[in-house]
Amino acid sequence: MLTISQQVWNILTKDNVATEYLKNDLLNTSSYAKLIQPRIEALTLTKVSLGSIITSLARIKQKLNTVVVTKPKFRINDIALKLPISEIVYKKTHNPNPDLSEIYKALEDKESIHFNVVNVEDELDIFVSSSQLELVKKHMNFFKILLKEEGLSALILKYDPDFRNYPGMGSQILNALAVNSITFVECLTTYSEFIIYIKQDLANLAMEVLKDGFMT
Repeated sequence: MLTISQQVWNILTKDNVATEYLKNDLLNTSSYAKLIQPRIEALTLTKVSLGSIITSLARIKQKLNTVVVTKPKFRINDIALKLPISEIVYKKTHNPNPDLSEIYKALEDKESIHFNVVNVEDELDIFVSSSQLELVKKHMNFFKILLKEEGLSALILKYDPDFRNYPGMGSQILNALAVNSITFVECLTTYSEFIIYIKQDLANLAMEVLKDGFMT
């Protein structure tokens, strides 16, 4: 069976972003240790302390000077931030398209309004500028509200469409946030944008992490 250090090495080196962050003293090793601790314990079939993982990361960092690490090829051209954003989730009991159409019409002439819909089989997840939350609720009043959350922000990452099918694009972005203890609520992709919804108080840190990892 592999040692704790070997298991940490195997997990870390499969994550280009975390490896680069560790090599350049940017990785929060305590947070990363907490993140991978359950996996290490499952692989070693024993209780593993955070201190052991952190020590392993320190030793691995010394080795990285002699290891060629490939930097992520994916690049972000620009990052836009919109806040405050509210999320409201409805139970979908009938076709919502007529109601959504009315909302689109009402928002048509309003500038700088954010509005996104995740329409799945049984639920309708709406992200909207908080100033327009009541408008959405008015038009969707025949649907049952399952969840309402405020105080969110939308990070809109703009990238070259050539990266659309780049392997690991989304995982690189989300891993960069995870190793810095930044959790996300939802993420969406379009032809040339990757949109991440996170708590508003984490927005500035998230922008710094993503700019440093994918724009510099």
